[in-house]
Parts: sequence; structure tokens; C-alpha cells
Amino acid sequence: MTRNYDKQESEVEVIYLDGEMKTFTITAGNGIAHHLMKEAAQTGMLVMRDDIVKKSICIPLAQVRHISIQTLTSQVIEEMRE
Repeated sequence: MTRNYDKQESEVEVIYLDGEMKTFTITAGNGIAHHLMKEAAQTGMLVMRDDIVKKSICIPLAQVRHISIQTLTSQVIEEMRE
């Protein structure tokens, strides 16, 4: 059964084991966190998608120390695109 979700974008902050931090934008709300981490635990890869720019990010879970996901407001999204 397919679920329909409101279109949302989130900023994902990934902190690697070496302390490096990178920020990515994904097409999902912060509620995707459980699903992403469950899949990452099963596959060993953290896979995130940005449908707006047609881009996927794949990071080996063994390199990740921490991630956080913050849902973006429509105002922030508009400012990012200007």
C-alpha cells in the first residue's frame, strides 16, 4: 500500500567520524529519519534523495557519527532558491 505524504524538504546535517560536517537537502520531512536509519542499518548505506534537483546521496554508514534532520519552512526554501 502506497502512502501519500505532504511535499516537504529538510536539511540533513551529517557528521562523519573524522569530525567533518556536511549539509544536504532532501525531499522529505523529518519523519523520514526512522525509515532512513532502518534502511541504513540493513544495507550499510545511508541513502537520501532530493527530487527537486534529481539527486541521490549515498554515504557508507560506517563513516557516519551523527545525523540530524530539520524540516524546512516554505519561507526558508524560497530564500534558498533565490
